[in-house]
Amino acid sequence: MKRGFRRRARLRSHFGGTGSWGGYFRLRKNSVVFLGLFLGGLLLGSLYTVRDCGGQRLILTMMANQLQTQAAGGFWQVLTGRLVTNLGYIIFLYFAANCVQGKWLSGLVPAFYGLSVGSAVTAILYQHGIAAGGYLAVCVLAPRFCQLILLMTACNQSVKLSQNISAKKPAGEQSFLLLGTATVLFSGLEALVLSRFTGLLTYL
Repeated sequence: MKRGFRRRARLRSHFGGTGSWGGYFRLRKNSVVFLGLFLGGLLLGSLYTVRDCGGQRLILTMMANQLQTQAAGGFWQVLTGRLVTNLGYIIFLYFAANCVQGKWLSGLVPAFYGLSVGSAVTAILYQHGIAAGGYLAVCVLAPRFCQLILLMTACNQSVKLSQNISAKKPAGEQSFLLLGTATVLFSGLEALVLSRFTGLLTYL
């Protein structure tokens, strides 16, 4: 009896005190919202790219130029581009963490990230077809999924800090320094993969 009571108590504590999935989602409300914003951006980015491919093809041209640059450039050139993009999100979220509107600003990151991922995947599929599935899995989907985890962590940290903002000094230096370090390491691995495999698209 005591063992069963302790187990139920742990469940209630884990699920926000209610012992239900509703309590769990309330506990993870920010993560659910950020994931929803990402998926919404992903859908909008894909739909807009499909429309653009049938018209001016601006996104298709931009994506083709980016892939050509990655294929022609060396590791360091690709790394520079990935660092600018990936660290840009972390830096933005750090400033959002020290802003009273941090929750609203943090939500922009997964939304715009979803737009970029949806546009990139759709443009590559439109230009190269299903034959680019291997490239998408290794060079786009896997890195973007890892980066999404980093961004979700940074978004939650940004919201948490902005809710307890203090005018005395900036907050979150240590946590965002760790996130930035992880992003740099991840960008290095991503650049290595991109510099090795992007050129394969020229054979499709």
